[in-house]
Amino acid sequence: MLPPRVRRETGHEFVTRVLKEQREGNGVAFAIRRRRSSDVMGQIRLMNWSPSERRAEVGYWIGRSYWGHGYATEAVRLVCGFGFRRMRLHRIDATVIESNSGSTRVLEKAGFRVEGILRDAARLGRGWADEVVYGLLRSEWDRERSSKSSRAPPVDGPPSETASPAGRGQSIRVHRRE
Repeated sequence: MLPPRVRRETGHEFVTRVLKEQREGNGVAFAIRRRRSSDVMGQIRLMNWSPSERRAEVGYWIGRSYWGHGYATEAVRLVCGFGFRRMRLHRIDATVIESNSGSTRVLEKAGFRVEGILRDAARLGRGWADEVVYGLLRSEWDRERSSKSSRAPPVDGPPSETASPAGRGQSIRVHRRE
């Protein structure tokens, strides 16, 4: 579920805002697309970047027709690799509305751990929802990658990263927007 402000924005307004934030040094944005296609499936960002604290927050969305195929999980893994290696992050945070089981699965499969609940932190329509706070440390990410080194996708490379989901026969490209 996207925050209310984002749901009200047009696509052009969203892209303009994200690129402005990126130019101001508040993070990096990527488009998610299939390897052999120009169609954008979604976006993923490392935002609220604090270079001094070596910390950022991951945020993403995937078009509904792409849900359940592992694309979001793969994109989160690739962007976390970019954050830990290229941006030298120590920690990556994420928050998710408690009822968003798909996004919860994405974060947990990518190695994130639940760190707490923010009660009634998200406005949904006329009501409120709890948010679950997740965190991933560089040391945890390194351990996870070393235990799966034979299956892990490459994460060092040019700003455009590619990987193949295990058993899916497809690959995605996480393309950095300049």
